[in-house]
Amino acid sequence: MNVPCPKCGRLFTWDGTRCRNRFCRYGSDEPPEIDPTAVRRERFPSEGGRPAVAAWVPGWYELDPPLEVGQTDEFAFWRVVPDHLRGPEPLVLYNTLWHPKDAVVAWGKIAAIRHPELGAVRKVNTRGLDYTITLADGTELTVNAEEEPGKLYERAGEQWRESARVVGDWRFVVEFESLSEPQPAG
Repeated sequence: MNVPCPKCGRLFTWDGTRCRNRFCRYGSDEPPEIDPTAVRRERFPSEGGRPAVAAWVPGWYELDPPLEVGQTDEFAFWRVVPDHLRGPEPLVLYNTLWHPKDAVVAWGKIAAIRHPELGAVRKVNTRGLDYTITLADGTELTVNAEEEPGKLYERAGEQWRESARVVGDWRFVVEFESLSEPQPAG
C-alpha cells in the first residue's frame, strides 16, 4: 500500500514497520543510504523554493542559529507555533531549547533581516552569551543574554560602550529570497 512516510513525507511502499525509501529508512535499524540533509542541500540550488517571511525571536544562551543576509542554509521552524510566539509572520524560526519533533526544516537563502527598532540588519552572530548584531550600515551592537538581558552596547573603535538605543521587543523579521518546502526535522 502507498502511504506518506511520517518522516520524509514521500509516497512509498510501507510494510507496516519501516519506510522502504532507501534515503529515509524511518522506523528501521538501517541508516539511510544518503543523509537527507545532504540531499536537500544538493537539490536546493536547482529546485529552489519560494519567497517566504519568518519571525525570529531569540532564545539567547547560544541556542539560536546565526543569521546573515545572503546566507544559504537549512533552517528550522516551529511545526506548530506556540501562542507566545505567534505574530503576523507565517513561520517562526525554531531554536534548540525545544524538541526536534516540534520542528520542520527547509533550505533557504536569506534576502533581508529587519527589526522594527534597529532597522535593517546585515548579520546576527549568536555564538556565546554575547550576541553581536551588525546593522546594514556596519554599526555593531552586542547584547548579553545573561548578566544584563536586553542591554545594548555599541562598538566605538576598538571599545564597546553602552548604547543609547533601547529595544522593547526582540522579534526580528527574516525575509527569504527562496525557501524550500518544509520537511519534518530529525
